[in-house]
Amino acid sequence: MAGIKTNSNSITAILVEKLNYKKSGFRNAMIKFWNLPDNIIFIDGTHSTIRLPEMQNKEVDIIGTVGSKILLLLEIKANCNENLQNSQKKNGQYQKTVECHKEIKLKYIIPDGYYHISELPDETEQIKIYTWSEIYEIAKETDNTGLIDQINYFVENNFNLNDTLLNKGEVAMFLTPSIIGKVNSLYTKTQKLMSEFIKNNGKMISQRPDYQFELGWNYTLTKDTKQINAWIGFYELKDFPKNSFFIYHWIDANNLPEFKSTNYVVNKDYIYYEYTTGDDVFVPITNENSEIPEFLFSENSKEQQTKFDELMKYNINKLFDIIS
Repeated sequence: MAGIKTNSNSITAILVEKLNYKKSGFRNAMIKFWNLPDNIIFIDGTHSTIRLPEMQNKEVDIIGTVGSKILLLLEIKANCNENLQNSQKKNGQYQKTVECHKEIKLKYIIPDGYYHISELPDETEQIKIYTWSEIYEIAKETDNTGLIDQINYFVENNFNLNDTLLNKGEVAMFLTPSIIGKVNSLYTKTQKLMSEFIKNNGKMISQRPDYQFELGWNYTLTKDTKQINAWIGFYELKDFPKNSFFIYHWIDANNLPEFKSTNYVVNKDYIYYEYTTGDDVFVPITNENSEIPEFLFSENSKEQQTKFDELMKYNINKLFDIIS
């Protein structure tokens, strides 16, 4: 346990230095990524008590301030089995503090596959959880001071491989919706596939601001001149017990389609829920002639990405056809 604590303390001190280096592209990218003001200063909070009664003298790893105003509480975990203190867990002092002070954001950076992720507070607009692989990718693109080597050394992840290829266990989890939320690596790898798909298909899909809901993200989808907002991610629907990956679209009651398409069948190709204010459309992400997406069983990462891209193109077009 001493080594775990040392690793977290070390990467915390390094991160504070990098975030405060104003000539760094990494600082600028992180401030933009986290939607923080340009003049924010990051303080090592290990030995700095926050004078807010809700914190009860607990020490968060990093504090973000502008003048005397606190805007950010940032907690760092470097190892997969690193324990959470009660103050850092659901309904702990950290969560209670930001609930009382709406101007303060609470963020966690944890390893991919962090064992105690279920103990963390639920994500809201104020509370966000990030993995070190996300920070690593930003550092790889923007930092030239050796940060990625330091992350590699102190954080329990294999960033050099950066492999998106799903293993047999993750494929099994993909096909079992009820336990997907417990497999962080599956979600992380799928998000890497989505990020690469967006990079290569920018005219078709773009990610909207960093609002995360459950195990997915919000996107703007485009076909010809038409645009719609949709959510793509993992979800469990009793109507589709063998599917876990969906595109979801909410249709305002004033703009309901007639659903006259002869190519797609309700409860086979999509689920349609009617409400007084609007309707929900869930489209399971599947191959044209198969219930199980082929990319799951690819031989290598390149082949997997190619099949994933084809899958997403097909299902985005399918959604547009359904709601046309």
